[in-house]
Amino acid sequence: MEYGSDVAFFEELRKDGTLTPLDDLPELDLMGEWFLTTFSRLSATRTTGYSANPISFVEIKQYFDLFPSPYDIEFTLNTIQRLDSIFLDFTRKRMEQQQKAKK
Repeated sequence: MEYGSDVAFFEELRKDGTLTPLDDLPELDLMGEWFLTTFSRLSATRTTGYSANPISFVEIKQYFDLFPSPYDIEFTLNTIQRLDSIFLDFTRKRMEQQQKAKK
């Protein structure tokens, strides 16, 4: 299973006792695996500035032009955008914790 480029980072955080998305991972069915793999691939295309930006709709559309979704496209788009929102929220909170730790 592919978890994306952040797995090594999350595993290091876990060694320090920090909670990460790897904690309490559910067993994934085929749909869950498909969405996780798709999100990981799309997440790698995001732009960053002072923080991570949302995955662009253009990137999502281009991805699905190459790799059509086996699921309803509206459901797929909503799910990817929701996963992205959760990821960005987690990333923002992680950055806030790091900033507090520096003070």
